Amino acid sequence: MPGAVLVLSGVNVCIGLGYGIAAPVIPVLAAAFQVSDLAASGVVSAYALARIIAAPWASRIAARVSPGPLMAVAMTVTAVTSLLAGLAGSFEGLLIWRAIGGAATVFTSVAGQTLLYRVAPADARGRATATFHAGFLAGGVAGPLVGGLIAEVSLAAPLLIYGGLLLVGGLFAVAMLGRLRRTETAEVPAVAAVMGLREAWADRRFGVAIATQFANAWIGNGLRFTVIPLFVAAVLHRDPFWTGVGLLVAGVVQVACAPVSGRLVDRWSRRGPLAIGGVVAAGSAVLLAVDETVPGYLVAMALSGLAASLGTVAGGAMLGDVLAGRSGPPIAWYQMAFDVAGVVAPLASGAVAASWSYSAAFLVAAVVSLGSVVTVLATRRGAGGDGPPGVAHAP
Repeated sequence: MPGAVLVLSGVNVCIGLGYGIAAPVIPVLAAAFQVSDLAASGVVSAYALARIIAAPWASRIAARVSPGPLMAVAMTVTAVTSLLAGLAGSFEGLLIWRAIGGAATVFTSVAGQTLLYRVAPADARGRATATFHAGFLAGGVAGPLVGGLIAEVSLAAPLLIYGGLLLVGGLFAVAMLGRLRRTETAEVPAVAAVMGLREAWADRRFGVAIATQFANAWIGNGLRFTVIPLFVAAVLHRDPFWTGVGLLVAGVVQVACAPVSGRLVDRWSRRGPLAIGGVVAAGSAVLLAVDETVPGYLVAMALSGLAASLGTVAGGAMLGDVLAGRSGPPIAWYQMAFDVAGVVAPLASGAVAASWSYSAAFLVAAVVSLGSVVTVLATRRGAGGDGPPGVAHAP
């Protein structure tokens, strides 16, 4: 595994831990300013919308400058805005600083993925993608628990700690990537050729990667962090502790399965794990719809973690196959697919649950997942989507 991938994974631990600590308390902190629930939720939406707006700019800049320093600068900006958000004396200040911080985070994400796809060998893209994402997931699993304990002392403290962890991660990225550049210059290229969107869309694998990324985010964001907490309280009649247990189960399974998913994607194919992951994700949503018990809920959360592991690793590797070492707008579009689902899915799932039932919201998620499976199966074998890759890049 290239050293740069391991460095990126270490940086992601800091990001994931900090995000996991801060994210759960953001709506509570906003509500403390005596605003409506809608306004408090708007802080979360503003963060995601800012990421969507900034993504195209991030891809253009990441294609023209060295991604390591860009990551460090973006993480510093996010750290400063997190500190300012934690110290904000008004709701408007919290909203503005979180939105600016959200825009900065997408620069970090795009720069990190740009570097990942430049250095990951064609026959190890699955394992490299798994290593890259495992760092964030590992931090994210521990973050909410730590954040909950810290929030008992101060609602602002998680944001301050998030800022501190980002500063540590940024310094780590500069130091370690700089060291790799001095000792192994070829491993961390400063710039690379740029792939345009027209060329990317001409390759059917890019459409598959976008569709599966959207579906993964629909369940990962649309269900896990919006409908699931409400379902646990209203249907299972359990306190928020059980929401945390379910999220922990999903996160642990996803982290534990990441290395296996990476090896599977590299040694077998991209399409197979993507299709299986989509079916498993749909199955987890259907189980939530038909089994309104705590054991069924926990099994469904475990299945969703397995599905997310397969989908994230295989989808990321497929995008790497399309890019073939290049950078540019396709990376931003892949990131935007996740963020758009992060905005649309909570609203749509919440609306369906309010108008019909939680079961209906889960079934809609299952349909979205199965739709992504159709796009995978519609990509003909031999189109470069079966892997292990490295030779064929034809659409």
